[in-house]
Formats: sequence, C-alpha cells, structure tokens
Amino acid sequence: VATVRALKLHGGVKFEDLDNENVAAMEAGVCNLFKHAENMVRYKVPVIISINRFPSDTDAEVLTLKKLIKDAGYTCAINTAALEGGEGAVDLANKVKKVLETPPFILDFTPLYPIGDANWTIKAKIEKICKEIYGAGEVVYTAEADKQIEQYTKMGYADLAVCMAKTPNSLTDDAKVLGAPKGFTVTVREVRLSAGAGFIVPLTGAVMTMPGLPKEPLATKM
Repeated sequence: VATVRALKLHGGVKFEDLDNENVAAMEAGVCNLFKHAENMVRYKVPVIISINRFPSDTDAEVLTLKKLIKDAGYTCAINTAALEGGEGAVDLANKVKKVLETPPFILDFTPLYPIGDANWTIKAKIEKICKEIYGAGEVVYTAEADKQIEQYTKMGYADLAVCMAKTPNSLTDDAKVLGAPKGFTVTVREVRLSAGAGFIVPLTGAVMTMPGLPKEPLATKM
C-alpha cells in the first residue's frame, strides 16, 4: 500500500505541506516504497502495489507514480475505496484476482532463515533481518540485551523465530530517518521472550510496546 503523501514525506516535504503538488519530492521518496516491495519479493510472494489516492493527490503526481512503479517492474492499481466504497477497489481486486488465477500460481513463501533451526543463533537471525530487510550495516547490543540473549539460549529458546520491535516510521530504528538509507546501525537495547507465542522479541531504538492490562481493567468501570 502506497500513498503519494507518504512518498512526498519520504522525499523531504514537511507534513503541513503534503497537500501541495510536489512531483520531484515524490520521485525522491519512492525509494522507500521500492525497498518494501523488494523485501516482499525476497520472501517470494507476488507483489501488487495499491496506490491509495487522497483528494489532494494531483493527476501529475499519480501518473508519475504509476510510471515509476511500472518502470520498476511492479503491477499497481489505484484504490479509492475510502471515498467510494467497494467500487473504488475494483481495479485492485481484478489485478489480485488475475495473479491468483494465472497458472501456475504457487505461493512459495520463503522465510529469511529456517524456522526452528537451533544452528541459527538469536543474533544471527536479528542481523539477517536488520541487514537484508532494513538495509543496516551493523547491529549493536547493550550489555542487558547480550545478557538476555545468553539467558534465553541457555533456556533452550534459541530456535524460536525473531519478532522485531521497531518504529514503523523508518527502515532504521530512528523514526526521524526517512527514505531508504543504507549502512546504518541498529541498536538492540533489550530482548524479551514470548515463549507462549514462540518469539524472541528484540526492542530497538526508542520503541515502546503496548502495555498489558491488569486482571480488571479500569475500562470496566467507565
């Protein structure tokens, strides 16, 4: 899913100026979209880019984006379902349907690393994600994170899958860094164990996780 507004933001436009036409900024920010698309291809799943159109998007911006996507080898569709309901998503639905019905359609989802393989250490999995999916050049760990990784390994949980906790606003662990940077450093400050769900959860940067609820949440008294 892509929006012209988001791509202009990644291209350096201030939030309050996103309603103004700026084709050049959108072209500069499209690198972020293509990085996400490349990541999906890495998992060996088909990619269709849905351009969710806002009323402020100009024809010049939308046409340019469609051309950039086509030139990069991806299929896209304009989606105006937010304003027009189901009719606004017909183009997207038809293109998804065409992919599903084109033989031989085989969903060959391939993880980055073999799930359940204890030969893959916790750090190896974290670094695989950070370097291949985010584009990082290095991963560093706090002393606390190192201690936790060692503890979970001794407890026999090294074979669990890794679920990264990171800001959704950037490929880096800094929400203010936009675009598609490369070679940056990701800092793992803490590592949590979700044994029931089957995940090792590294916390990066200043990310906050959702708090748990007490036995009787205050919402029950509202």
